[in-house]
Parts: sequence; structure tokens; C-alpha cells
Amino acid sequence: MSTLLCKKYFMALPTGIYQTSNCMKSRKESVFVEIVASSIPERARQWNRIVLADANGRLCHVFRTRNEYEFWLTSVYSQQ
Repeated sequence: MSTLLCKKYFMALPTGIYQTSNCMKSRKESVFVEIVASSIPERARQWNRIVLADANGRLCHVFRTRNEYEFWLTSVYSQQ
């Protein structure tokens, strides 16, 4: 699933899912890739990292696992 990444959306995500930015560092990695933390203070720190990576307000994707994320990367770049 992809949607715009805003703080309200991020803070409401389920714990333990894999949240990634649609903006890429390279063909193999998003500018922000982390497992969503369980505590509010850690999520606030994650949000700060999202802002520093300039991933806020941009499309993001959520995956259940790293394997799902890697499969998505493969499928996106195999189409180019």
C-alpha cells in the first residue's frame, strides 16, 4: 500500500510493520526504511529521522516484512 507520509498517519501505523519511503537513495534502498517502533517516544524519534531524510509529505509504502520490501524493490526496478 502507498500513501502520503504525514505524522498522524505514521503515528497510527501498527507496531512492527516495515515502513519505507518511496524516495530512493539507490536502486536498492529507500531514503527511510525502518520497522515501526512500539513506544510513542521512539516513534517520535523515528518521525524526526523521517523529516531529516526529507521523506515526510511524500509517498511511502508499508510492508509486513523486509522480504516484502525487497520483493517490491525488485519488481519496481525490473520494469525499467
